[in-house]
Amino acid sequence: MSYIGATTIKIGHDSLKPGDGCPKCQKGKVYASVAPRRLVRIVGQAPLGAKVYEMESLRCNLCLEVFTAKTPEGVGEKKYDETSGSMISILKYGTGFPFYRLEHLQGNLGIPLPASTQWEIVQEVAGIVEPARRELIRQAAQGELLHNDDTTMKILALMKEANANSKDADSGERTGIFTSGIVSIFAGRKIALFFTGHKHAGENAYSGRCCPAIPIDVVHPFHSMLSTYSGRSCPLIPIDVVHFFGNPGMLDNLTERWTT
Repeated sequence: MSYIGATTIKIGHDSLKPGDGCPKCQKGKVYASVAPRRLVRIVGQAPLGAKVYEMESLRCNLCLEVFTAKTPEGVGEKKYDETSGSMISILKYGTGFPFYRLEHLQGNLGIPLPASTQWEIVQEVAGIVEPARRELIRQAAQGELLHNDDTTMKILALMKEANANSKDADSGERTGIFTSGIVSIFAGRKIALFFTGHKHAGENAYSGRCCPAIPIDVVHPFHSMLSTYSGRSCPLIPIDVVHFFGNPGMLDNLTERWTT
């Protein structure tokens, strides 16, 4: 088993080095021609660790001037470094570990991390990976196979907006909030995308957020056919339209078939 994420500590021989004579046969020489012996030791730790630097401070008993030790090099200016944002994001959006649950876990382990602070950290690093997100959406749009699902979601800002719209009976705005999960199979790889808002999965893909590869004027004739096709390759549009991705020559035949 390869522990690529573990810290590797190389330990040299205490009395020999490559090229030294063999202490057993007294004739040959030893070389690093065999794999090192490996010991693996796994320890428990909090998802987010912390180091507390205490710089000694001395005060003069006459003038009361305080002299504080210098901050060590390499400590950085930020309390939460970039790896903190990455780990919180992975726990929340990669493994479904809620902010409040991580808050309790970290608190029990003596490293406080309020849920509100976690959100601020994630919000700060989100902009850094936005270009990668846009590229994933672009590649997902080229996928040969799409799967999707919806689940209800609560977001305070959107809930306030929905409450305002619900008071206006003529607004026609949807008040439900959904998180759409869309998985695209592209070049043998799975790309998972999530969109949260008032649109459901079909609308997120149909509107071009996930599937700009489907021309809007081409998909429109199939609007009445949009529904959930359980077990099919793309639950938001008929299976024939999905196959269009892999066979552009079908476009004319499909258009004629479904618009006449």
